[in-house]
Amino acid sequence: MKLVQQISRTFKAIKFSAKACKILLYDHAYFASIQNGELRDRHNNYLPWFTYPAIEALNNWDLSDKRVFEYGSGFSTFFWASRAKEVVSVEHNRTWYEMISRRAPDNVRLILAPIERDESDPSPELRERFAAYAEAIDGRFQIVVVDGYARSRVRYLCAQKALSHLDSNGLIILDNSDWLPASALLLRRAGLIEVDFSGPVPGNNYSQTTSFFLTREFNFQPAGLRQPRLPIGGRSDNWENKLEAELLAEEVNSATKR
Repeated sequence: MKLVQQISRTFKAIKFSAKACKILLYDHAYFASIQNGELRDRHNNYLPWFTYPAIEALNNWDLSDKRVFEYGSGFSTFFWASRAKEVVSVEHNRTWYEMISRRAPDNVRLILAPIERDESDPSPELRERFAAYAEAIDGRFQIVVVDGYARSRVRYLCAQKALSHLDSNGLIILDNSDWLPASALLLRRAGLIEVDFSGPVPGNNYSQTTSFFLTREFNFQPAGLRQPRLPIGGRSDNWENKLEAELLAEEVNSATKR
């Protein structure tokens, strides 16, 4: 009897594991992203090089009226351009800048701040280039992405600059935050609320962390009536269907009275 139970549990484990692999490889299009060399979802939309949980969180919000600033351009630029009102991105690599420029839509503005080499002990000239890259941000943004060039404490400089350009209703996204604890500490000390999203990443064979740092007045509106949305690979269900309908009706009545 014990042998039969063990065999049954083994087959169940194999079945469940296969379904979990299918969610990552097919539903998230992880396999296709590696095979094609471009980060996309199963509907062929571009993805940022964030963790899948962070991407799912972003898909819950309506970003159509948001201004986005990126340190580091790439497939993420196309992701933001398809969702946000305006995207401004600074890029240090000239070749990458030219490639993204050729494909960027009208709501994207790219800035080239070249950093063509690195040194263990950066020269004054190179430090000026680091500063120019970090200081490329200008204006007020609801979303600031600290990514891109990562050596010589440049992301720390970018996080510092991002704070003075962040809208009161906004967030800073610090990618690879598990490798950047000092930058994360800086943003927490500035009074932002840290939310970490750890897990697999499109195109990577290891997990990492993408962190959101929210202002105290953060209040992005949902992308649809229901939030959170059904996750990729999730099971469609609603244990509060009637209660949800009642609350939504109350919102409609309240809006009508106003």
